[in-house]
Parts: sequence; structure tokens; C-alpha cells
Amino acid sequence: MNTDYLDMRAHFYPRESEGRVRFRLDELAAVWKCSSKQAKRKLKKLDESGCCSYVPGRGRGNCSEIRFRSLFQDDLDAAIRHSLLAKNMDLLMHILQLPCPKQWSGQLLRPIHELLGLQAPDPITDVLQAIVTLPVTNLDPAQASVTYDLMLVSLIGDTLLRYDAKRDQLLPHLAAAWETDADCRTWTVYLRKQVRFHHRRPLTSGDVKFSLERLMRPDCANRWLTEDIGTVDCMNPLTVRIVLKRPNPLFGRFLAAAPTTIVAEDTPVHDKHFTGTGPYMLTECNRLKAVLEAFDDYFGLRPYIDTVQFWHMRADAAHQIGYRLAGIGAQSEAMRNGDEGGEIDEVAVEERIEQGFRFLLFNTRHAGLMQDRALRHAIHELCDVEAMWRDLGRSGLVPASHFIPGKSKPFARSLRKARHWLAQSGYKGQEVHLSLLDLPAAWEEGLWLKRRAARIGLNLVLHPYALDELYDSSAGERMDLSLSGYVSTHDPLLSMMGAFHNPVLPFRKWMASEHIHPIDGMLEQMKEAAPLAGEALGDNIIRYLHDNMLLVFLYHPRHWHRFDLTLRHIQFDPFAFPDVTALWVRPAWTAEGMRQP
Repeated sequence: MNTDYLDMRAHFYPRESEGRVRFRLDELAAVWKCSSKQAKRKLKKLDESGCCSYVPGRGRGNCSEIRFRSLFQDDLDAAIRHSLLAKNMDLLMHILQLPCPKQWSGQLLRPIHELLGLQAPDPITDVLQAIVTLPVTNLDPAQASVTYDLMLVSLIGDTLLRYDAKRDQLLPHLAAAWETDADCRTWTVYLRKQVRFHHRRPLTSGDVKFSLERLMRPDCANRWLTEDIGTVDCMNPLTVRIVLKRPNPLFGRFLAAAPTTIVAEDTPVHDKHFTGTGPYMLTECNRLKAVLEAFDDYFGLRPYIDTVQFWHMRADAAHQIGYRLAGIGAQSEAMRNGDEGGEIDEVAVEERIEQGFRFLLFNTRHAGLMQDRALRHAIHELCDVEAMWRDLGRSGLVPASHFIPGKSKPFARSLRKARHWLAQSGYKGQEVHLSLLDLPAAWEEGLWLKRRAARIGLNLVLHPYALDELYDSSAGERMDLSLSGYVSTHDPLLSMMGAFHNPVLPFRKWMASEHIHPIDGMLEQMKEAAPLAGEALGDNIIRYLHDNMLLVFLYHPRHWHRFDLTLRHIQFDPFAFPDVTALWVRPAWTAEGMRQP
């Protein structure tokens, strides 16, 4: 079915009456991202095809009319079934991005479950189709700052070392072994033999030198991981010596961080591709999907799943699909999905509290308004997360007051105190500009804050931004507040360092230098601190944020991951995504080539 027709119907549906809608051509041209002349030609073709009737407006400036010949819901259902029969994933994903009424979701998604998930095109090939709610923004390891991007980087490439958080221990990875001197200034790394990049060339010390030195460039978002490096020398093809400017016992954990992934020095690196040594090769990457193919020459354990396709989808549709396995017949267990009618959904649901938090950050670096501490205090009191949850009909609140959920405690906040502090401030009715991600949940929270702010006389204006705008250094300078989130890895110390050192992220971008400097000092002490002392320094940073009203901790998100019951070995990677390298599924075929019962 014609995607232009579906886009048009979705756009006009809210004001459609008895199958008719009046409109101006320039409005439709904006929907189709074309000129008004092109929009008129497209409409005539749709009319000729029988999809609808187009009645041009009479006279300049008069509205035209479209008369549809079928119900929109029927059109969507037909389009979905057509895409399923044709196994046209691109059309299917286009349909799922349309802003359809939420009450249709269950019926429309039901046939999609027949296709999404693990496909077995032949007895020995498995293809997992997984759904994500964010697009790829930047896969250059030196720049990647978004959790989804870093997860993909870790599948495409490898680091010299790995960090085992449970045992608080560094493990060899691309490095077969490593040594350091007594004061942790000189690190000698011995590489594994016959590790191959995806273009089949063996890894050498030159690739390590190239990767670390490009990370040292001033324009790299993750430069902080290499700021202590003085020199990187290739002692021989399999030995690298790294000499630091100052002692850093924590440097081994830096070499285990995803941004220090080793890239091939003889192939280009850009925001949608690099050549790594990882368990998966990147074969396609755009805003709609990222496709990974298992690397048969991987030096470690080859993944069981041959191909993984990550599809970018609207959040409401994504949450109902997850990681699906279709057409392979293991239906021994089921659980009710809570929809009307008590339908059975053959999925397992794994609930996890994210090792991250949502927050409201004050722009004390650029915005004059937010340098008023009393005003910051008033906004802090506005953010009653329990009231937000109650008003938005949410459940399962995990209030945040720390980076780490286990250290968070609930905060009591009230409108009465918000009014008091607003009266103490110098606020005179100016617009207060709030930036937020252009995602449904963020909009919901932003609109709630706007309504609540209006109750005390605070004029909040919302400004949505796309995720890739994070990399624009000038973006947000005119904003007063940012509604955002941060996700920690399984290494909380490094995660806190990354939050405040990475110039792409809002903490360093928006906090005044007078606050960044003392935080930097505590982060520097962390490098040489014993584990308990390092943890205490992290707590001191959190206390500093609270004492100076620099941000408002809101909540730790809960995630419900949906998996087909045939998937085994479900684990989670350091970025809280399901670890596709560990997934296994009972083969769909017997040794004789018959399907398993």
C-alpha cells in the first residue's frame, strides 16, 4: 500500500468527519516533505488509484477536500497484512511509526507478532528482530555518548580489557595480559595473536595506538578517558606501552570502557560505521534500523544468533513487541498480557529497574534566571514525583535522589513550599524555557510540569529536541532547564566520571564552572582512592548537587522487557540491554530437517 496515503490518513484522522477532511495543499506538502505542486500530483494519482476522491478548492486560498472510501483502521489492517505476506519489514516499520489511536494498538499489533522475532529462513540460520525506541545517533567510539549507541559499539568492537563488576576485577580481552609499574603510570599491554578485524586483517599494536590517539583529540566527547595519557608506543606488533602523565590506578578500567574500543587504523571511522573486531559486523545502519551479522572469525565465542536487526519504533508499539521469536513453535508456556479479553501472549516479561535516573537540570552556566537559588528551590519543590505518578496514572514509582537506585531515598516536595520560594526569588513572570527529548513519556512529564508550574505563577515553555542534537555544542544555551536522563553502566564509578567529564552530556554543558571545578576535584581523587573511599567521594558529589540545588532527581525508570519463551540464556549487558551475544534458542529443526514439535 502507498505510504503517502497512510501518512496522509494518519495526519488527517483526528479531524476527519464522515470520511471527509478539508485542508490546504501546503499542509499536506509539509506532511509529505515535498512542494505543493508535487503534493497536488500525488493527490491526483491517489484519486486515480481509487484510494480516495480529491476535490480541489475553488479559487485562490480556498480549502480542498478529500473523501476517503474506506475506514482508516481497515486501511491499516490491510497494509499490515500486506507487509506480512510480502515480509516487507520496511513497510511494516513505517506503519508502526504512524500516530494511530492508542486503542487500536492491540488489534493492529496482533498480526505483527507473526513476523517479528526470530526467523529461521533455513535450518542453520537464525535472525532476531528486536525493537528499540531510539535511533542510532553516533557509532564512532570516540564520540558515542548515548546508551543505545554504546551498546552497538560494544557488539561491533572490543576493548583491551573487560571489567567484572560482581568481582570488582579486570579481565583480559583483546589483551592477553598486561603489566603496570608500582605507581600505575606505565601500562604495558600484550595483545592476543590472530585477533581479526571484520575486514579480516589481524589486530596489531598500531591499531591500539591509532585508537587511543584519536580519542585524545580535543574534539572527542570521550577524550576524558585518555587525558592522562602522555605517550602510546608500539614496542612490537603485539605489545603496546602506555605512559601516563600522572599515576592512575583506575586506568585499567578506562581501557575496559566502550569508548576505548579498538578500531582498524586502515579503514574510515564515521558516525554510522567503523571496522571492529567484535562478535558482530555492522552491515546496515540508518535511522530506521541497524543490522548486525555474526562474525565467523571472532576470537571469542561466536554468537548463536546469526543476524540481529534492531528496528527503531514508536515507544508505545515497541513496548508491546520487544524481542520476539516467531514461527518456531515453542508454545509450552503463556502469560496474560492484560489486554481486554484476557488474550494469551506467548512471551516472558522481565522487569528491571534501570541503573540510571531521570532528572531536571538547571542551566547555571548560560541562563541568568537559573542563577537565582531561590527560583531553583521553588522549581525543586514543584517536582513532586509522587503527584506526577498519580496524575499520569502510572505505577511502580522508584524515586531517585542518587545515581544508584539502591542509594536513593524519597523526597517530600510541596506546592506550598514552591510558592514560598518563588516569592523569595527575583522571578517577575518571565518565560522559563524547558528542553526535553521529543519522546511521548518526556512530553507527558513536561506537560505535567508546565501545568503544575502554572499553579504557582511560573510560565514554563517547552522545547523538544532530537537525540542527535546532543552533539551540537550550541544547542540549549538559551534554555533554562533540561528534562533528561542518564543511564549508568555496571561500573558506577566510571559512569559518574563520564556523566561529568563528557562535554556532550548536559551536566558539564550546563553547570557553571564554579560548580564543575569542585566536582572535577573529587573525580580526580577517585582515580587513586581505595574502593570504599571512591564510593564515598561519589556520595559527596551527590551531596554537593543537592546542597547547591544544581539538579532535581526525579525517578529511576522501570523497564519491562518482553521475550519469546523460546529464548534462553537471557542476560543483560553493561548498558541494561538484553545481551544478544548470550542468547540461545532451541533449534527449530531436527537433525533430519524436520521442524521440532
